[in-house]
Amino acid sequence: MQLIVSAHQNGQAIAFQQITPAAAMEKARRMQEGGLHDVHITDITGRSYAPKEFAACFTPTTS
Repeated sequence: MQLIVSAHQNGQAIAFQQITPAAAMEKARRMQEGGLHDVHITDITGRSYAPKEFAACFTPTTS
């Protein structure tokens, strides 16, 4: 699976490729904690998700 995690920092767009949903969520979390804005995860089809939306669709819940 190929996922792109992107955000904006100081008016510049930055992006990182990740290969698993868990890695994409971790990267998105670290980017948000680092103060980056407009963090999104984009899947191979081009659909873009906010981290909460992505987590709801792609990461397993523990019960």
